[in-house]
Amino acid sequence: MTENYPHIEPNIEKWPINKLSRTREILVKEMIAYTQKKFTDGKSVEELRAVLAMTIYQERIRVKTNPWKVDPPNESQYWKKLESELKANTGDTNEEELNRDLLKKIINRYSEEIVGSFQPNTFRFARKLLSFFFRRIYNKGRSPGSWRPWGTKKQVAEKIKFYGHIEEVRALFEKGTVVIVPNHFSNLDSILMGFAIDTKVGIPAFSYGAGLNLFDYELVAYYINRLGAYKIDRRKKNPLYLSTLKTFSTLSIQKGVNTLFYPGGTRSRSGEFEKYIKLGLFGTMMEAQRNLCQAGSPHKIFVVPMTVGYHFVLEAKSLVEQHLSKEGKERFIRDKPGGSGPRAMLGFLRRLWRKDSEVLFNFGEPMDVFGNKVNTEGVSFDARNKPLNILDYFKAGGELTTDEQREFQYTNVLGGKILESFSKENIILESHMVAFVAFQYLRRQNSKLDIYNFLRLPAKDLLIPGDQFKQMIAAAIEYVKTQERAGALICSESFNLPVDEFIDRGLHFLGSYHKLLPLLRHKTAFQSRDLKLLYYYHNHLVGYQIESVLATQAQAELQSA
Repeated sequence: MTENYPHIEPNIEKWPINKLSRTREILVKEMIAYTQKKFTDGKSVEELRAVLAMTIYQERIRVKTNPWKVDPPNESQYWKKLESELKANTGDTNEEELNRDLLKKIINRYSEEIVGSFQPNTFRFARKLLSFFFRRIYNKGRSPGSWRPWGTKKQVAEKIKFYGHIEEVRALFEKGTVVIVPNHFSNLDSILMGFAIDTKVGIPAFSYGAGLNLFDYELVAYYINRLGAYKIDRRKKNPLYLSTLKTFSTLSIQKGVNTLFYPGGTRSRSGEFEKYIKLGLFGTMMEAQRNLCQAGSPHKIFVVPMTVGYHFVLEAKSLVEQHLSKEGKERFIRDKPGGSGPRAMLGFLRRLWRKDSEVLFNFGEPMDVFGNKVNTEGVSFDARNKPLNILDYFKAGGELTTDEQREFQYTNVLGGKILESFSKENIILESHMVAFVAFQYLRRQNSKLDIYNFLRLPAKDLLIPGDQFKQMIAAAIEYVKTQERAGALICSESFNLPVDEFIDRGLHFLGSYHKLLPLLRHKTAFQSRDLKLLYYYHNHLVGYQIESVLATQAQAELQSA
């Protein structure tokens, strides 16, 4: 889909995220009461004291060992003061009440930090700013016959493409809360998805989590904090902070705010699709649905897996180096940092002017929080296509009950369904295919080297004979088309092109804005100028067993030689 849908609700002031922002003070009070109840109901004086002591201790360690610019200026003194208060409370006749007040104070501090805001005027300005930004990212400089040096809205609409269950997702917005769960590759993901879903699919803005470290930059902080993002501080691991964060997510979903969750938790460093689901915040969908059921509300929460296909990721080099450094430790040697001065910036701007790209979004089949498919009316169906009443999932002995272990298992099942959807609904791109085939060939030619020594080979050793490369691409295309017919994946439209055109298009888009290209033509051969980047983009197709087809072909060539 390249055309734009009309907006479901053109009036931004009526959007759920704006309504939540207007009642921010009430939300914070609800968060405090909700979280405080979890740590006080049925807990002894000693248990509450232990929770507070552990929280304060971990926070003092964090402030000392890992301070950030965005931290409040009085952070160290604040936690030191609370430590003194806790000691003074110990043994007091009113210790329980005093420590409840201390608990409330900490939850309030966390809540005020986590909860963002949403400003309609800022959102309107961001629409215009991002429209300009993405016109430049996804288009070349002035096209023939046009006086516009930065591209047009029509051009960017053709480069940001949506596929899949769009009509169903739009219909479900009227029936409950829509939670989109996409794969995660880039820092641009949330901004690009927010812009594209708003302008192309016509769905009101989504709430999403943003790392607190991003707020170190004042300009970034100004906009993110006014566009519906809530803050996540990944340094804070204590149960009280994590519970407060989950409370925010639970309550905002209950209140009908569309939400964007990254099931992997963070960007993929290796370039592979998510293999595991991090169930922390992810489980708040289940808690919110149970709360709604217990309150007698018919409101449902709908989960929509979404795959995002990039031909390039701006931070790919740093991400893959982080992955290799973590996996290989001392065996991995980082490249020397590239230039970051005016000349490097000029080079990037030149590539930005000369190159173009595109991005593909694909909405998977919507589900309820138990992984059951739903129709456009929001009705859930089991595997035999029979309607379900989701209340039954929360019942024990005919009564609605709270059972966290049971809900954890439900969330696990949902996570598995989402990973399955990622694999089947991923649109295979031509750029990823040429990267995969090229890397597999080079790896096979240097199989005696471990991956870390292999990745250090010079460019002169990274040549692939042209004819052989075309044969491998043709075999890989035939295989994935067979897989597409079996419903295991989706091929982009380029897979219908002749092999030479397919390769040309793949090379055109592959890592288009990187200084050193992952793969290019070199006379009658193909060559990688940056093997780490080739590895990163190759990893997008790990798990589809394409390598087995290439290995079989290579073996047949050896036998016939």
